[in-house]
Amino acid sequence: MQRVLTSAFLAALCVYAQDNRVPTLTGRVLDPTSAAVPNATVKLYNRDTSLQRSTVSDAQGAFQFERLPAGEFLLEARTTGLDQVSPVSVTLV
Repeated sequence: MQRVLTSAFLAALCVYAQDNRVPTLTGRVLDPTSAAVPNATVKLYNRDTSLQRSTVSDAQGAFQFERLPAGEFLLEARTTGLDQVSPVSVTLV
């Protein structure tokens, strides 16, 4: 049975400032049953500056992007065996 990757991972997103000036974005990639999705490629893209970053989720589905500039970003996660979902808009302040 093919699982579907949904925007459920967004429920676990947490944005915080490490030193009150530099945002860090952390979160977990989850499937519709709230199971962790390990080894998912997570991409972050800033449309205004064209900044792109990517990382891979760990065994618990966790990921982190550090030292990000403030701005509007698109966030997406992909992995083999799961359907693609639309990127989600994230604002870092």
